[in-house]
Amino acid sequence: MAATMPQKRIVTVEHDRNFALCLSHELSALAAPSMPLIELVDAKSRSGLSNYPTAPWARLGATPADVVFINGPLPAACFLTLCLMAPKPVRVIVNDYAADPANQSIEQILAPERVIAGMAEFVIPQQMAPDQIMPQLLAAVDAQ
Repeated sequence: MAATMPQKRIVTVEHDRNFALCLSHELSALAAPSMPLIELVDAKSRSGLSNYPTAPWARLGATPADVVFINGPLPAACFLTLCLMAPKPVRVIVNDYAADPANQSIEQILAPERVIAGMAEFVIPQQMAPDQIMPQLLAAVDAQ
């Protein structure tokens, strides 16, 4: 959906190489006006999993996204990391939000704008203070 919006910087963080390739091919075939940047992060090893929430943002640097799609392991940790890193308002879609009760910890920080077909849509209004986020972020990482 976001890819159909013109001039949007979209980031999707994926852990499955085959899914990432399929997504890339499908969006290319659609000639999407805003082609997402697909960040592939290794989540198969314990070290890869522990770096999963932060790895994409370390590579992307300060270039802000307009829309971020979170799909895969550690969704709450990915969301909370984005709360720390977002230099401007960003729309976040969390896939399978309703299916995993651990995702509800996100609501201690920010309520979803809406939940549709199990996906939750949030708008992070601005970068948040570390003391506001870190306790929940550490708990989200430890939960895995």
